[in-house]
Amino acid sequence: MTIHITEDYHCPSSTCGRFYIPLSNNYCYACGVKNAPPEINYLSQCVASLKYNLDHYGSIIPPAWIELSKTDTVLRLIFWIFFSQRKDNNSNIQDYLKKTISKIAFEEKHEYLRSNILDLCIAISKELYP
Repeated sequence: MTIHITEDYHCPSSTCGRFYIPLSNNYCYACGVKNAPPEINYLSQCVASLKYNLDHYGSIIPPAWIELSKTDTVLRLIFWIFFSQRKDNNSNIQDYLKKTISKIAFEEKHEYLRSNILDLCIAISKELYP
């Protein structure tokens, strides 16, 4: 068992409606519209999931995982990014994140998620490595 994030967030703009993970800036990464903060703090949920896995399994990657939402799909990607960072013992976390995330292949329609995931990972790293 691990911590999942089963609620997805979509831009409330009637002209956009795309999925993204809101952060403290509260703007849509697809269209740039500033939105009201979501009911869920996605950053704290992501950090909680990574910490839970480390505490209970000794690894950021849980022994089993099922994707119950688009956010879970992003969370799985984040597990692997931070797992690789720890495995490579890379201490310059922000440079590592930028380099690693720049290599991820996104479909063109999801390219906007690259900056969303980078910002999310940088925020997570500040919580994991204060």
